[in-house]
Amino acid sequence: MNAALTVLALALSMSAQAATWRGNQIVESIELSQAQAASAACGEWDDTSVVKLMACPAIAAQIARIPSDKVAEELEEYGIWTLCEVRQASRAENRLKLLWVVCQDLMEP
Repeated sequence: MNAALTVLALALSMSAQAATWRGNQIVESIELSQAQAASAACGEWDDTSVVKLMACPAIAAQIARIPSDKVAEELEEYGIWTLCEVRQASRAENRLKLLWVVCQDLMEP
C-alpha cells in the first residue's frame, strides 16, 4: 500500500472511531466521532463550525440532556469565558460553547 493510501485508510478509520468526553461538573458523557470533534476543534472559538455540528440530532440530544446549571459550571471552570459572559449568555449559546470545549478536549493529544 502506498503512503497516500495508508494515510487515507488511517483518516477513514479515525473518522469512524467514537470518542467519549466526560466533564468535571457534568455526569453525563458525550460521544461523537473523531471527525465530528475535529470539525469544530479549530483552536479558537468559531460558532459557525459548532452550529453545524450541533445540527446533528444525536449530538444535540446529548447536549440537551445536561442541566443548564451544570453547563454553566463546566464553562466557568474552564475559564475561557468570564463568569459574567456565561451567566449572561443564553442557554443555547452556553450549550454551543460546551460542545466546542468537548471538541477541543477530544482533539488534544
